[in-house]
Amino acid sequence: MNDITSRALLVSLSISQWTARRLDKKETAEVASRHGLRGDIARVHKDLLPQSFELDKIHKMTGAIRTDYYRYSLPWGQEGVQIIKADSYLGFTQMMSTWKSKWFAAVDAFLAVYPQLQQDARWKLNSLYRDEDYPDVDKLREKFSMDIGFLPVPSAADWRVDLSADEIDGLRRQITEQVASSQATAMKAAWQRVYEVVSKAHERLKEPDNIFRDSLVENARELCSLLPSLNIADDPELERMRQT
Repeated sequence: MNDITSRALLVSLSISQWTARRLDKKETAEVASRHGLRGDIARVHKDLLPQSFELDKIHKMTGAIRTDYYRYSLPWGQEGVQIIKADSYLGFTQMMSTWKSKWFAAVDAFLAVYPQLQQDARWKLNSLYRDEDYPDVDKLREKFSMDIGFLPVPSAADWRVDLSADEIDGLRRQITEQVASSQATAMKAAWQRVYEVVSKAHERLKEPDNIFRDSLVENARELCSLLPSLNIADDPELERMRQT
C-alpha cells in the first residue's frame, strides 16, 4: 500500500469567477409585501449582464475545465481532491496549463468589453439597474482566479514530531488506514467507469433491433486510453479488463 506514495500524486483545482448575478433586496421586499409573503419564499435575482457572450464563454469554459479535471483523475478522501498517477503528471499539467491560458485569455477579453456591457445593462435592466452592483475593472479582475495544486500522497513513515513512540505508531496506523480507504475509493471509481461503459453497450446490443451508435465504441475507446493513467493501484484485473 505504501508504494502508492511513489506512484501517485494528489491534485486540487480551485476556480473562482464572477457570476454577474445579484439578489435585489429592494425588489425582493416589494414582491414579498405585494403578495403578503414572509421569509425567503420569493427572491428577485438579477442577471447583471444580460446576454453577455464574453462572460458566458468563461462560464462554459470553466465547466469544460472541471469536466477534464475529473475525467483524467480519480477521487481521493477529501472533497475536491483528486489523485493521478505520477507518470501522467506531465500530460496532466500540460492539459491544465493549456486550459488555464485559454481561460485567462477569455477573462481578459471579457474585461476589455466590460465597460460597454455595463452601459448596455442600463437600458436592458431599466429600473432594476444599480451602479453599486458593478465593481470597477480592477476589482472585477480579482474575482477571477484559477489554481492547480499538487501534494504527495501521505506516508505513514513520514513523522518527525516530538511525540511518544506509541502516539506516533497510532498516527501511522491512522494514516495507513486513511490511505488504504482512499485508494479503495479511487479504484472503485475507476471500476465504476468501466461498468458504466460496458453496461450501456450491453443494454444497446442485447436487443437485435436496437440502433447501434458510434458513440458506444468511441466511449469505450476513450476509456481504454484513460485507464492506464487512472490505474493508481496497478490493478492487473483492471488492466486485463482494459485489454479485453
